[in-house]
Amino acid sequence: MKETPIKKTAAIVPRAVQELSAARLIIPRINVDAVIRETGITLEGAMAVPSNRVDVGWYSLGTYPGETGSAVIGGHNRWDGGIAVFDRLDQLEKGDVLSVVNAKGGSTAFVVRDMRTYDATDVNSGIFESDSGAHLNLITCSGAWNPSTNSYTTRYVIFTDVVQAARHNAVVPI
Repeated sequence: MKETPIKKTAAIVPRAVQELSAARLIIPRINVDAVIRETGITLEGAMAVPSNRVDVGWYSLGTYPGETGSAVIGGHNRWDGGIAVFDRLDQLEKGDVLSVVNAKGGSTAFVVRDMRTYDATDVNSGIFESDSGAHLNLITCSGAWNPSTNSYTTRYVIFTDVVQAARHNAVVPI
């Protein structure tokens, strides 16, 4: 798999991007324990992701993890010729459990329900919205590198459902 060249773009977010060092995404099966950073959209209209290989980005224009709707967290699978935080995302299986630990210490658990690959241009995938329930969807680039679009050809998405509400207060924004 080819590496993703770093694309320099400014991100548009609803409020100042904050370092969320106390908020973490924990995925035991693939050894992920990552800082969650607040992100928005790029100038090109795509979901922004952190500018490093080890953190993940919560799409802050959407739902908070654990609240009704679909929260979305993205991360890189490759970085500067090496692996990144979501390099092994495709190894998750239905029934695997992951959690979001917020800045107040509350933990919300999610169980993997499904996984799908989408064309990079697909905008009607349901990744960012849900009619009912509380969901967390994890997304990363996949497929072949397309130098003409400066992007991978597909996106790999893990769909999860909440199984445990946050402990230590109600669901608290990360």
